[in-house]
Amino acid sequence: LDGVVTKKCGGEPYTTDQFCLNNAVKDKCGGKTYDPSKQECFNNRVYDLLIDGRDGQTYRIVTIYLQPRVNTLDTVRTQTWMAENLNYADSVHTQNLKGANWCYYNSLKNCEIYGRLYTWAAAMDLTSQYNENEAGTLVKTKHRGLCPVGWHVPTQKDFNRLYDSFALAKDYAGTYLKSTSGWEYSGNGSDRFGFSALPAGSRSSGGKFGNLGYHAFLWSASELNSYRAYYQRFDADNANVYQNYDFKGSGFSLRCLQDSN
Repeated sequence: LDGVVTKKCGGEPYTTDQFCLNNAVKDKCGGKTYDPSKQECFNNRVYDLLIDGRDGQTYRIVTIYLQPRVNTLDTVRTQTWMAENLNYADSVHTQNLKGANWCYYNSLKNCEIYGRLYTWAAAMDLTSQYNENEAGTLVKTKHRGLCPVGWHVPTQKDFNRLYDSFALAKDYAGTYLKSTSGWEYSGNGSDRFGFSALPAGSRSSGGKFGNLGYHAFLWSASELNSYRAYYQRFDADNANVYQNYDFKGSGFSLRCLQDSN
């Protein structure tokens, strides 16, 4: 039975809801054991961790198993995503960040929860001129941009491959990919795959903050033209994911995708 003392760990008794690691008693996570030095228990789910070597920040990551596509040459079977928004802000070593990234309402606490908001050019680690000019061939396959080494800014194709998985489609993807808390209108998601999209809001190209708790905007590496690039939008009041484009000077969130995908 759950809770019955079964063994001892370092001289201390522990129950079936716990486990022993290095002579210390730890609580299981969703019934599973894990290694806290490499993993994190969050919302009753075990996540592997990514350490950004540039600033030492740690991010939860999640591998999502994709539904095979019939009659295509697509061999991608998994995608490994950051399960948190990027919060990188070192404009000394990454000069393209200067004046191009923000915490919502300039509050560091919001950055700790929701990550930073970036212009498209900053997210792509390009100079600000590319908020008003086409980047074209400067955008590489699996373009790293601001992402840690081994990770890249996802394209529209990458996002669509995620939505296609498990017959999600964009009509239902919002419910499955949104976090289980933080959304207004009782719009929390099920977070079925551990992606945990957060309602981080946005900053307009004119400098106005808005939408915290109501919308999540995630940049893609795909641009429409000189002034606009594509993004994904999750809403508090419906289950859809919308794909649209906006001014590159807008401040949106960034999720990174592992290069091996």
